[in-house]
Amino acid sequence: SLASRVSVLPVGAGDSDRQAPLFAAHSNAGNSVIGRFTSLDNESSHFISRVDVRRMDPVLALDHRRPVGLMKIDAQGFECNVLRGMRTALASGAVRAITMEVSEVFLANHECSELALKDLLQQSGYAVQVTTVDLTASRAESTLFAVHASAGSSEDLAWWAKGGFRGK
Repeated sequence: SLASRVSVLPVGAGDSDRQAPLFAAHSNAGNSVIGRFTSLDNESSHFISRVDVRRMDPVLALDHRRPVGLMKIDAQGFECNVLRGMRTALASGAVRAITMEVSEVFLANHECSELALKDLLQQSGYAVQVTTVDLTASRAESTLFAVHASAGSSEDLAWWAKGGFRGK
């Protein structure tokens, strides 16, 4: 069952173990972020609470026999921090494939960039592809797909980029 393959933890993922503030947009609670809120279109935010932030390397090491087939990261610009907290798992191939939205505006607010994300993943053995779709004349949305070398070939990366999924 799907429930046996999904883990939900009551912590935020980051590059160190600590407590950090969690902010959310007033008009969209799904637009929440650890650390600093990034406003688009002058959207206002509010402080929700302090949350426990944990490195994911120890969490992923608890069940090292089962590699993660696909990890979706949606951290509103905090993605570099998430990846830095799981370098060992990434380098080992414990996470076979990763997908995430890429927003330069959100990333910059957390001292990160698309290039930094790609470097972190490529240094850990991932082939990385970013696809961009123009939403409006002034706004684009990018999606990053990364497949670890131990998980498949560049053909697999092309498959992922087209929105497919093949379990290995």
